[in-house]
Amino acid sequence: MIKVCNIKRYVLLFLFISVGYGSVLYVFVFLLFYWLLNKKSKNIVISNSYYIFIFKLLFFILLYYLLSCLNGQFVYSVERQLYLMFIIIILLFVAYIESGKNSLIVIIGYIIGLYLNVFYVVYYNYLINPVFGHGLLINPFDLEMINSPAYSNNLILVFCGFFVLLFKKKKIFSIISSVVIISVVIGALYLGGRAFFLISMLFLFVVLIKVFSKNKLDLFSLFIFFVLLYLVFDFLLYFIDMFVMRLYSQNYINSGRYEYWVYALQETVKHPIGGINITDKFQGVNWFHNLWFDVARVSGWIPLIILVSLNIDNISLIKKINNNNVDDYFIWLFSVISLLIMFQDVILEGNYKVFIFYMIVNSVILGRTSPTVQQTNYSLQRSVC
Repeated sequence: MIKVCNIKRYVLLFLFISVGYGSVLYVFVFLLFYWLLNKKSKNIVISNSYYIFIFKLLFFILLYYLLSCLNGQFVYSVERQLYLMFIIIILLFVAYIESGKNSLIVIIGYIIGLYLNVFYVVYYNYLINPVFGHGLLINPFDLEMINSPAYSNNLILVFCGFFVLLFKKKKIFSIISSVVIISVVIGALYLGGRAFFLISMLFLFVVLIKVFSKNKLDLFSLFIFFVLLYLVFDFLLYFIDMFVMRLYSQNYINSGRYEYWVYALQETVKHPIGGINITDKFQGVNWFHNLWFDVARVSGWIPLIILVSLNIDNISLIKKINNNNVDDYFIWLFSVISLLIMFQDVILEGNYKVFIFYMIVNSVILGRTSPTVQQTNYSLQRSVC
């Protein structure tokens, strides 16, 4: 019976590796195996807070795509929308009910999938151009041109995820994690992503606070501190970059996102149903590089309010987290890191995998803070173990 438990965990791991990698076929294959292993499970209890979470999320996605179509700004296929719906309905539910002992399997599995995808693309482009990888990359799967900042931001999640594995007792985890972390840092240097080094260093700083702190930490206060520290350092780097030095000399990356955000604030007030055309103000720029401003740009106030409501609900769960539990602490950090990445990247129209990761992590947090889910985890384990 122990072997069945192990099989279930491996299936769960490979299921979320497939989601992170982006292989729809393998997602369905491993989801079928997962269902076969758990089809006899009964007494699965779902909290009302989870139903509210899923309802808000589905309503947000539907309204976002509907209004973006009406505004003539729907640039991606219906397949992406259907894939997001599928993940929201099925895989977030799996993450929710597996939020007990298997929560890190779900999260690390997704991160491993991200790493495999990013590593292949970055290594392919390094063979083509070993000097500098910032800008447009070639996707070897379909030979389309893609923006490198998305892959650099995904490396942040990979770095943080494998850093967490360094705290596990098994030596093999430490060896594998060390190798992956080294390769991630090399990849980040090649891609030239400043956000990678900023957020990764803040992550390490907050981890050190936890390690060396002898007192019980207030996670909400730490969250505010984390975000404020990020903003201070980001603005500091921006002004240094603008007035003191140029990153990578002739390959200087000129970022005007603060000008974009000021314009976004001005135009969002004038466009309650979206339809903001950023190219009218900034030639050659198609996005605000911020999840919330880009949502307002294409779909207006209502989806933005729903999204902010989701964020507030997720942040409010901090008070229920056991911050003396190391796993809970790291899972909370993953949620904050995802928010910081979405704060300065193109998400739903570009790097939507970060959005999926954020929702998976918050489904796990919702499960770990819900008393009813503990009963669910017990029922699942009793049925297969």
